[in-house]
Amino acid sequence: MKQSPILVACEVRSNATLVTNLLAGEFAHIIVSANDDDAQKDFEQHRPRVLVLAFDTLEKAETYCLRLYRQSVLTQTLAHRMVVLCSKAQVQRAYELCRNGCFDDYVLFWPLNYDAPRLAMAVRHALRDALSDGLEDKARQVAQLEHVLTERLADGRERINAVTESVSKAGVQIGSALDALSAGLAGKLPSMQPDADEYKDVVAAVARIKSEDVTASIESISSALEPVRAWNGDLSRDVQPALASARAIKAISQSIRPIVMIVDADKLDRAAVMQVLGGEAIDVVAVSSGAEMLATLRRLRPHLLLMDINLPDINGVEATRKLKSVAVYSGTAVILMSCQCNRQVVMDSIRAGAVDFMVKPVQRRLLIEKIRKYTASG
Repeated sequence: MKQSPILVACEVRSNATLVTNLLAGEFAHIIVSANDDDAQKDFEQHRPRVLVLAFDTLEKAETYCLRLYRQSVLTQTLAHRMVVLCSKAQVQRAYELCRNGCFDDYVLFWPLNYDAPRLAMAVRHALRDALSDGLEDKARQVAQLEHVLTERLADGRERINAVTESVSKAGVQIGSALDALSAGLAGKLPSMQPDADEYKDVVAAVARIKSEDVTASIESISSALEPVRAWNGDLSRDVQPALASARAIKAISQSIRPIVMIVDADKLDRAAVMQVLGGEAIDVVAVSSGAEMLATLRRLRPHLLLMDINLPDINGVEATRKLKSVAVYSGTAVILMSCQCNRQVVMDSIRAGAVDFMVKPVQRRLLIEKIRKYTASG
């Protein structure tokens, strides 16, 4: 079985060589991406399950990820994990970035790698978690199976019944037309009297066509539809176990508390919103930048994003537009916030795909009202 690829992204190729040498003993499929201009191409070509960020600073790793998220839709749809290498001075920051979901794990690596096996272990865990993500995506797809199958099977039955009814009506109409033809022959052929042998022969021929040819054809078509009807019924019966599983998965997914992600660079504003939402039956995640939001979306599937327009690294309207272009997130509700309340800002937000707009500072009652509205079960 082919091993899942590991992509090592770096700025200095010698750093990548060091990393690949440490991993080569356990992992066979390692690719190096050492050119920023090729980041999107390398990611989409190799579709890595693990991305090792071997940059000498966290800032460079964050910049690389943000650029990659903006350029490639695949980063949001491919189940993968990111391991970032950091220095001792940046351990705390690396921890915070991983806690907030920007990266998945960090390894203290620069300037000296005192614990070489730690990198391999981090990659091993990342591969396992990426696989788990893939299975979760499949589970979500299965959860939609009940609706799709039930709808298609019902549609199939309706189509078969419609064809059967149409064939039956056609038979009646053809029979009526032949009866009318037979009855009108005397008027159309004055020389042919009803008691004449020629007229009787024509009427008999019409009756034979009606009873033998038309009726037989209608019955043949109806008989041909029966196996299709039986197949539809058998399929309905055979998929019941799958539908039962889909219903169970759907029930589990509906029992999970909605996730609301707050995206705001202002620490006080984030804290204020989290305090307001603390009593709601939801899980709240807070991030401070577009990069953190895009990275966190890989692991979490929030029901609602509450996002400030003025983020430090990306405009909230642009981020919403980008999010809506990815099929898996097209249905995610986004409420944009801004201190500006002019009409153009609101219109730009709605055009980008936001379901609502709020003016900061947000009012407690209005915020709770909107959160409940957009996280309510469908």
